[in-house]
Amino acid sequence: MKLASFRTAAASLIATAGFAALAAGVGAQAASAAVATASASPSTLAASYVPYVLANGDIPRPPWWQGKCDGAKKGTFPGSYALGASWDGLVACGPGSNEGASTQPEVQFFPDAWGEFEWQCVELSMRWMYLAWGIAPYGANGDEVVDNYAVSNPYGPKLTVVKNGIPGVAPQPGDVLELTDGDSSGHTEVVTESSVNAHGNGTVRVITENLNSPTNGWYTLTVTKWVVNGGFGTVVDWLHNPKWALQEPLISELDSSGKLSLKVDALRGGFTEIGSGVAEAEVIGGGGSEPAPIVAVLTTAGTVEARYDLPGAPWWQLGIGATQLAATSGEGRSGEPSIGWLTSGGDVYVVTGGFSATPVLEATGAASIALGSDSPSTNLLMGFVTHSSNAYLKIGSAPAVRIAGGVRTLTLADGGATANAVEAYVGTTGRAFVRIGLTGHFTEIGPKAKESVREVAVATVGQSSTPLIAYLTTGGDAYAELGDTGWLHALSAAKSIAVAAGHSKNAFPIFAAEEFDGTWVAKEGSLSSRYVTEGTAKSFGLSALIVS
Repeated sequence: MKLASFRTAAASLIATAGFAALAAGVGAQAASAAVATASASPSTLAASYVPYVLANGDIPRPPWWQGKCDGAKKGTFPGSYALGASWDGLVACGPGSNEGASTQPEVQFFPDAWGEFEWQCVELSMRWMYLAWGIAPYGANGDEVVDNYAVSNPYGPKLTVVKNGIPGVAPQPGDVLELTDGDSSGHTEVVTESSVNAHGNGTVRVITENLNSPTNGWYTLTVTKWVVNGGFGTVVDWLHNPKWALQEPLISELDSSGKLSLKVDALRGGFTEIGSGVAEAEVIGGGGSEPAPIVAVLTTAGTVEARYDLPGAPWWQLGIGATQLAATSGEGRSGEPSIGWLTSGGDVYVVTGGFSATPVLEATGAASIALGSDSPSTNLLMGFVTHSSNAYLKIGSAPAVRIAGGVRTLTLADGGATANAVEAYVGTTGRAFVRIGLTGHFTEIGPKAKESVREVAVATVGQSSTPLIAYLTTGGDAYAELGDTGWLHALSAAKSIAVAAGHSKNAFPIFAAEEFDGTWVAKEGSLSSRYVTEGTAKSFGLSALIVS
């Protein structure tokens, strides 16, 4: 009843090309025929493998499914159904062999992957670890899920094996339990909720498949003096991912030679080179309908190219003759990523959705551009500044509207799940202004800012779009404010700044700055937290990725 597949393919060491199926819009063909293809793409190196989830924190629907629970006519298991339990996008399905199923179709999460039987308990745990943690499925029965991990995935994420009954340690949401239950197969479950007091007493709620009928996929385990009681079986231990977090920084680094590197993990982590011949880069991710991070580049040849940060994903050429690049992930469940560029003639083109979409001419006569999105309406926000220093904002397909005069640079921040975007600009006199929402007046920014602002950066944090505003003075002082908590002197002797945040309910701000010596430093969480040194680069791109 709780068997894994006995498929013998040695696929558990594969880092999974199957995730490329998540890259909506990516295909085998080049971009629009309206775009020239003369220049070479940035050199593609090994892409980092990291799981991605949707803007609300859910893991995506398994790309190998045809219909809900793979139960469509063309699915692997026609007639299957959702049991009722669902957590963070992880859906418990049935029927399993203990729930009356006469067959156990075998499914592969990606080509040559270790197969899993639908709907055994191991399938659910392996599906969770693959989609949430990036772990390829491996051979294991329910009572071997913990034991076999290290052997089957020596190069996978470093998971912690926690023995049941350790004082002070209770399972946490996302942990994968291993149970024995008196037969030869055992059982496995995924923890969704942990309510254990300081004395080690309480309950743990789990989601699972293939319990004895009837079941809706939920089960509650009691905890007594730090011992988790399995109910129908014995909890032996569990897998805990110490690096699984609600948000991770997405950082690009461009050096003076044009080499572009990327990391999706944590501050102070290592970078992976992904391209060369790059003049400018944007990284976006963790928002809207497209969960995978996107890297967009302006090459030294003036072409605009983009790719998903997924194993084996190709570079797509979107445009030519570009002088500036902009991008936005597009917030809201149905929001779409957009990549825009400015040509030497002042034309602004934008590609929205898949990379094969035809570029749309959005404006003419522009000197600089900015992109964002309005989450409640999922409209693209396209801003530009003219050579006469007038700033315009275009919302969706509506005509562009002048929003300010005397503008040197304009920047936009995506709106979150329930609130509007943020617009800010630096004026030609060095004064900076900000507006929350898409209507009303702009307000001058912060203390010591008058006629001394070099740069302004904005982001919105969490589902309520709490504004994160930062500015840099000509003297190198950086200030930041989250919401209305007051301005913090974030750094002295800075040359450039960047801010980012995700839009899940537990998102937090990320702040980065380049010091006068060329070193980039960053911090996340509280604006008063310590900086982490990230290295020296020509430019530094910052975004936030929702991963749980």
